[in-house]
Amino acid sequence: MMRIYALLVCWMCLGGMVLGQSPEGKQLGGLEGNGMVFIEGGEFLMGCTKEQRKNCQEDEQPVHKVLVDDFYMGKYEVTFAEYDAFCEATGRGKANDDEGRGNRPVINVSWYDAVEYCNWLSEQEGLELCYKIDKENKDPNNKNEYDDVKWIVDCDFGKNGYRLPTEAEWEYAARGGSASEGNQWAGTGKEGKLFLYANYCDENCEFNWQDPLRNDGYQKTAPVGSFRPNELGLYDMSGNVWEWCWDWYDLYVSKKGVSRDVFGATYGSNRVSRGGGWYSGAVYMRVSDRSYVYPSNRGFDRGFRLTRTP
Repeated sequence: MMRIYALLVCWMCLGGMVLGQSPEGKQLGGLEGNGMVFIEGGEFLMGCTKEQRKNCQEDEQPVHKVLVDDFYMGKYEVTFAEYDAFCEATGRGKANDDEGRGNRPVINVSWYDAVEYCNWLSEQEGLELCYKIDKENKDPNNKNEYDDVKWIVDCDFGKNGYRLPTEAEWEYAARGGSASEGNQWAGTGKEGKLFLYANYCDENCEFNWQDPLRNDGYQKTAPVGSFRPNELGLYDMSGNVWEWCWDWYDLYVSKKGVSRDVFGATYGSNRVSRGGGWYSGAVYMRVSDRSYVYPSNRGFDRGFRLTRTP
């Protein structure tokens, strides 16, 4: 289980492989400008499916059938360089960094920061705005006492601009979509190979988190695309940073047949985040694992990824 960074370097040299290439699954979906991957929609089982084994949590159940439509998803998490451009253009303060900026995923951004970035980028590219943001009134559907922002944010999923993924879209993409190989993590079903696909906190990190010679080679965040992608060519769907989703967090409800209700609950106290981060253990980076936090929170291991409706 224990590995050191030298092992990774040796593997790269002797194996002839390049990080970012996946031998376990072919990459599907042509890139469509701005690092977006087209993902063909389809039906899938969402939640604690059999490959998750004993690691399942209560809120990953019951398993239920979901049908998602076609969508685009960012090949990488949004980087500091991209987010800094937004801050400079709009005169807002830049997000704090713990490890460096540039091509590392942006961190310390709230859910509200993320939706504003989506609208700004849509404007820059002449796309339709998905979000209607009311900053003057408090959202009655936001039940969190610690959230002092509570903007009313409505999303028109029919618009072609940038937005956050729904939780269902995120899990479908992390699983590999129609090319899914039924892996426990994004890109692999073997924990022994996880360090090739994810920047995460292994058992060495738990006791010595400042040691730069962790299994994956990074002390904190890693530049996006530093590891192998999953079946769809999406990087860091497990690890690096937790990723904000659109949905209010709520428990799953058992439904008969296939659900097309992929937009989540209509109210709540927290927004969903997915994928685990550099300070997370392997169990939290499984494709079905769920996390949540109030939308105004800014975390040192939380960022976001973009999606679009075709």
